[in-house]
Amino acid sequence: MTIRNSAKAIIVKDEKLLAIKIQENGGTYYILPGGGQEHGENLHQALQRECKAWCRN
Repeated sequence: MTIRNSAKAIIVKDEKLLAIKIQENGGTYYILPGGGQEHGENLHQALQRECKAWCRN
């Protein structure tokens, strides 16, 4: 089994929390932006990359 580090962001603006809405398999749920750390990057870099990727979609 491989263990992989990940980071999630808590982004609040004007008392509103940024969350990603996912709709699949007949259900809806919300997640915080973020994701897995790639080889050679620190967690801060991983979080920046993942947040940019989520915000483009």
